[in-house]
Amino acid sequence: MIYVKNNLSRHVEFLKSSSDCVLWLKLDGSLFNLEKDIFLCLVYNIPVGSGREIFVDRNIFEILTDDMIQFENTYNNKCEFLITDDFNARVSDLPDYTVDDQTFLNELDILPDDYVHDVEIQRAKG
Repeated sequence: MIYVKNNLSRHVEFLKSSSDCVLWLKLDGSLFNLEKDIFLCLVYNIPVGSGREIFVDRNIFEILTDDMIQFENTYNNKCEFLITDDFNARVSDLPDYTVDDQTFLNELDILPDDYVHDVEIQRAKG
């Protein structure tokens, strides 16, 4: 569920709900002095083993990727994406970041020049 103040409602458009756990809104870029609109995605990644798994027939990241491609095509690449919410990223004692992201992400050539790569911080025990 999402609430929008009345004075902002004319700048917010509900686009679609791709599945039981993905909701997209389009925020008029002029609100933020931007040339492109902001495509806000609210996500709930259903945990493995949950009874709600039956409601989603594809991987959450496939759904997001397909939607983003659709919006870029529909809106002539005038999109800025903001994806947020609950990814249920319980990692136990595993790293909670992409290991060796510098190598992986540099190959994609999508990061800004001033991107700071992850630095490992030891997890607290207990």
